[in-house]
Amino acid sequence: MTWEDHASLAPYNTFGIDAKAERLVHLESEACVAEYRLHPQGYAHQSLLLSGGSNMLLCADVPGTTARIAWTGMEVVRESDDHVWLNVAAGENWHETVLYTVSQGWGGLQNLSLIPGLVGAAPIQNIGAYGVELADSMDSLRFYDWATGDIRVMSAAECAFGYRDSLFKGALKGQGVIMSVTFRLTKHSHALKTSYGAIQDELSARGQEPSVESIS
Repeated sequence: MTWEDHASLAPYNTFGIDAKAERLVHLESEACVAEYRLHPQGYAHQSLLLSGGSNMLLCADVPGTTARIAWTGMEVVRESDDHVWLNVAAGENWHETVLYTVSQGWGGLQNLSLIPGLVGAAPIQNIGAYGVELADSMDSLRFYDWATGDIRVMSAAECAFGYRDSLFKGALKGQGVIMSVTFRLTKHSHALKTSYGAIQDELSARGQEPSVESIS
């Protein structure tokens, strides 16, 4: 856990706005989250929980403490003949995660490439593109509760996903932080969606057959 005083937030928001954080803490591991919750200058003084900074506009300097999600990592936690379950840390880049799954030949996330931001913020908005939503492939996530310090494993159904909506924009807004997300991805017989937008036309123009690679 690394602290900075009067730190520029320009590297951490997609507009590159040079707003200053009175205190900026980089949460570099899951263990840091629990430590930050109890730190004298930590959660009790939090003004902003910062993910990829891609869905926000900083209009002024930020008082108090800004906590930046910075832990990364991914691992296959389960596998069957037909599916793989990939657990991805909240601080992983979303687009790079999609590219990794595509490189492995796994299906489910290919329509969601090029969306900015980090994995941990993706369920909040239930990000979607070209006829596919995160909820279609998410198996579960781990949610850290600020009030209790407990981690709750939540299924996709428990997250109450809707169109660009979830429980994290409602009853659980500001109540905790998503630690990691597990996706259930197909190993073969992928459900390829090409009817939305110009995907099929673009593939035809390139002379390519639909696949997880070509769609992404």
